[in-house]
Amino acid sequence: MVNIIKIINTACLIYIITNDKTRNVLLSTIQYLYAFLLKEINDAFKRQDEFIAFLVKGDRPVVAGLEVASLEVASLEVAGLEVKEEVSAVVKEEKFEDKYLQKFKVFKNKYSFTTDELQLEQKKYDELKAVFMKNKAKDIEDISWKITKLQRVLDCVTIDENGTMTDVSEDGKRLLTKYYDIEEEYYDNPENYMLSDLFSELSEILEETKQKLKEQESHVITDEEFKEQAHQYMLNLKLDGYINNYVNEMTPLGNVYMRYNNSKKSFEYYSNNTIPYRYLEPVGRKFVLTYFCKPLFIDIEDELNKAQLKKDEEKDKRDIDKENDKRENDKKNIFAQLKTYNNSSHEMSKMGKQNVLPPQIKANLPNVNTSDTSKMLLKENANRYTWEGRLANMNLLKKVDRKVVDKKYAMSFADFKRLKM
Repeated sequence: MVNIIKIINTACLIYIITNDKTRNVLLSTIQYLYAFLLKEINDAFKRQDEFIAFLVKGDRPVVAGLEVASLEVASLEVAGLEVKEEVSAVVKEEKFEDKYLQKFKVFKNKYSFTTDELQLEQKKYDELKAVFMKNKAKDIEDISWKITKLQRVLDCVTIDENGTMTDVSEDGKRLLTKYYDIEEEYYDNPENYMLSDLFSELSEILEETKQKLKEQESHVITDEEFKEQAHQYMLNLKLDGYINNYVNEMTPLGNVYMRYNNSKKSFEYYSNNTIPYRYLEPVGRKFVLTYFCKPLFIDIEDELNKAQLKKDEEKDKRDIDKENDKRENDKKNIFAQLKTYNNSSHEMSKMGKQNVLPPQIKANLPNVNTSDTSKMLLKENANRYTWEGRLANMNLLKKVDRKVVDKKYAMSFADFKRLKM
């Protein structure tokens, strides 16, 4: 087999040497390969010269107007040198205030729920719906019984065409006095009570009760409302559990351990040093990214944009109102105004209209506030951070409540004796 391969190779070589066309193709291919390899070698030497110039003079190589920082690092790694100060000079250091910011922007703004939490939400939905239907049926039953009771009393009364009570049976008197709980007082002094007034009041109560029955029968809670209540219940339980979840971050001013307290609606943190607000924001971002709860965190940039938008809308509204006032004043000033020859009184009147102090008084007043408050933006919402103490005060291990784990532990001595008996 080997001999056959050698014979074939020899035949191909003889054909290439003897055939002019094939030989020309082979020679042109070799020329192209040689030119390509020569160009690569020249570029390699050029990069080497640039690297040496960088080491000696500190000049950075430039390709198409861009600084090639990656070439410096790669060349240093190839040369076996340590990449320390050179790389730190090339790579721009990120501010701690902007840490986790890019990841936060692209993160989904929603909570992440487990299968158990979703099952709890469904269970709460069924429970809320069942309780509502049960309470509604009970309320309708109670109101219907009250209507029956009132109707039974009013059926004992005879009323004429004018709506005036003409007669009432003894059974009606007994039921009426029993309803108002005045049986003894009425039979001792019956002249002190006007039965017609009591029956009239009872008729009004009956009408109000019937109206209440209609409202109760028409009262309906949609499935969306039940789902929202169940979701909020499950979400509150989830947020309450974040008090046991911590993140650790090394800030420029020291170590910080942070958790979230749902009852206070605040991020709580432990640290041995005073941490400014701008350093607590990245730790808060890390917390919501770690536990998939981005809606907990308030983005200051979004709040500033909302404040700016609100400020612009108020400014536009003021401009429109000012323009309308100007038009109204132009309509009113249709008569010519008389000239004022007393210049001093005229200037003082203008100052009074503008609510401005005279120049001689204003010049002697101290300049209390020179800041331009018109450029200030007030945020409606912001994240809250609460310092809970030093790191030594942080207790990661929770004390187990034995009364919850072991019900016998909460048993009283009387319950114990009853159990023994």
